[in-house]
Amino acid sequence: MQNATTTQTTKRSLGDWLRSIGPAVVVAAVVLGPGTITIASRVGVRHGYTIGWLVLTTSALMAMMTVAALYAGVSHPRTPGRRLRQRFGYWPTVAIGVVLFLIVALFQSGNNRALLLAAEYFAPTLKDSPWTSVGFLVAFNLGIVVFFLAARDVYRIIEAAMLSMVGLMIACFLVNAFAGGVRPGAAVSGLVPTGSSIRAVSEQLTGDIRALMATTFSVAGAFYQCYLVRERRWTVGELRFRSVDSCVGIATLGVLTMLIMWTAAAALHGKIAPEMVTGIDTLADSLRPTFGRVATGVFATGILAGAVSSFVGNALIGGTVFSDCLGLGSRASHVGPRRLTVLALVFGAAIASWSVFAIESNVNFIVIAQGLTALGLPVMALALLWLLIDGGRAPKWLVAGTIVGVLVTFALAAATVQKLTAPKPAPEAPVEEVSTVVDEAMSPEPQP
Repeated sequence: MQNATTTQTTKRSLGDWLRSIGPAVVVAAVVLGPGTITIASRVGVRHGYTIGWLVLTTSALMAMMTVAALYAGVSHPRTPGRRLRQRFGYWPTVAIGVVLFLIVALFQSGNNRALLLAAEYFAPTLKDSPWTSVGFLVAFNLGIVVFFLAARDVYRIIEAAMLSMVGLMIACFLVNAFAGGVRPGAAVSGLVPTGSSIRAVSEQLTGDIRALMATTFSVAGAFYQCYLVRERRWTVGELRFRSVDSCVGIATLGVLTMLIMWTAAAALHGKIAPEMVTGIDTLADSLRPTFGRVATGVFATGILAGAVSSFVGNALIGGTVFSDCLGLGSRASHVGPRRLTVLALVFGAAIASWSVFAIESNVNFIVIAQGLTALGLPVMALALLWLLIDGGRAPKWLVAGTIVGVLVTFALAAATVQKLTAPKPAPEAPVEEVSTVVDEAMSPEPQP
């Protein structure tokens, strides 16, 4: 890795600070895609203010893993993929790249369905036929591929767009939080776990809760920080203040997720059943206190913006890491990452297109896709832990925190496996059938 200057100024301008948090904001914006917006809204409807502490905890873990990736990225001259190949061999490293690629593909499929969810508001005819919906997804992804292949400095474009998008989302949801009747006392009290809220989380760790944790604690997104810091050519001498910048960027993710959840809690909790949240009209009700009749349009625009901003960024994670694991390059400008990023876009669109025919509700599919990503998190977390320790520069507290993050990924994966392998309850017999069975059982046997 080429060395940049290690000169560190004690005073940084606002522009310098914004540029320095760029990589962390890219990670946050990729994670906070339309899927997270949808899931955070559903969780707010179901649980109200009570599990703000969960978002706080997962955001802290995400910040910890992001800082760990920062240390892992700058503490060694070789790329993460090359280090893993030299230590564990070619095929185990390729397996790690495949796992992250599949995680990204699932996230990308959720982004596709969230995009469709928002697009149906502006073009209701998309609901007329599954083939129409699939055609729209194919056309949109082709446009993204053309942009990605034509852009010269992909990373700089993505970073600038996401910085603007995150700032806009914070402003919109912050205004809505104040105008939408969010109760500050209840919101603050929800940041402290209680026995009932802990039980609610543990009992429902197989649905929206698991999906929320998988999106706010995205090890794949954190892992990509290893490559982002190399794109910016950061050095060991900058580790301390860059770590603070990374925490600020990830805190942005937590704040936004919390605001989305709070506004949904204020507007919808206790008023509708969570199962009713299957369309954009219901989700947009959380914005009606501020935006009134145009709330659905504003919400749809927000989801579209989130989808567009995270589309290339999310796919670039899978393409870059997979390419590095294969030994085909580790920068966004290299041929290998570009081709595999296009492949990630294709895979995500293909999964989403299939799901249009198999799963009718966009919202339900988003929850399923985001939750399934938990299956691959332990592999990425263990790889990141090894890279961190192998670098030899991480403080003990960071190693300990990363170990905690690894254990959480195993817990999420175990909950996902339990959900997938749990036997489905037998359907209840209709009342008429039950009555008939009882009558026949109690009637006297026919006499010969």
